[in-house]
Amino acid sequence: GMLAKKHKLPYTGSMQDYPAETIQGIIRLLNENKIQTEAIYEPIGCTFHPSPQDIVSMIRDRDAFFANECGISKSEYQDWKKCVAGGFQCTAHNKQGEQCRKRISGYRDLSPQQFVERKKNGTLKCAIHLK
Repeated sequence: GMLAKKHKLPYTGSMQDYPAETIQGIIRLLNENKIQTEAIYEPIGCTFHPSPQDIVSMIRDRDAFFANECGISKSEYQDWKKCVAGGFQCTAHNKQGEQCRKRISGYRDLSPQQFVERKKNGTLKCAIHLK
């Protein structure tokens, strides 16, 4: 097309590349027009009421944002997400030094904080090894 040369094509980059002010402006515009930006995000199941600044942080690094909301590290948050999605291997080892192959007990119901707590306590174990 000839038209494409005359007119500037719409911006097609990733949202990450927008300046923070642009994103915040868009969010404010949505909010002023009663368009909701709060919702349930991620597997935490909490309803967030993100500010325009929060939304910028979420776009830039979602895991870091939610880890921070939960008061844990980004790597802990990512481990927790994997745990809830597919289970986490029991951390117990047998006498031969082999790690137990079972999944930890109650992995689907753990909050990020509980996951980290159990990690610290050394209780990321299956039902048998928790006894």
